[in-house]
Amino acid sequence: MDTIETFLDNMFAPYPATPRLTEARGELRAMMEDAYNDAIAHGKTHNEAVGQVITDFGNLHELAPILGIAQDIQPGGYPQAAPAGAPTTSEPSRPAGPAPAGQQASGWGNQDDDPFTNLVAGIYWPATVVIYLLWSFIFDAWDISWIIWPVAAVAFAIFATVRNYRRNRQ
Repeated sequence: MDTIETFLDNMFAPYPATPRLTEARGELRAMMEDAYNDAIAHGKTHNEAVGQVITDFGNLHELAPILGIAQDIQPGGYPQAAPAGAPTTSEPSRPAGPAPAGQQASGWGNQDDDPFTNLVAGIYWPATVVIYLLWSFIFDAWDISWIIWPVAAVAFAIFATVRNYRRNRQ
């Protein structure tokens, strides 16, 4: 039950400790305990029961209408007010959506404007999936065939970087 308690602490951590949210946390804890006890009664192990409970009750935004706290949490997942002791900031700590047009989403560069790289990616990644599945099924090599993914990713990153370098140099 410590795992469930820790999970609840983390689930409600971004939100202020208002009386309504504290009451909803208690209700959710009782619901989770009931589901845990029911899973144990049906022969599940402790770990299986905890996993099932966290899976079933893991999304606070889906549970908010049931608990009557939909108005207490914002749809974007950011608290209405900062929790006690937390630094206040006017911007969220994680991106709220895709990067605005004209801005790169990451430090790797934006390959969306290179039709050739997009064409190669459209062939390369499906071919990698086919090779992976054929290798895994035909040779029953599931224990080693996963290596294709990091190798393919590094190879494609090298290709995209060289392509981007050459385009920018011209």
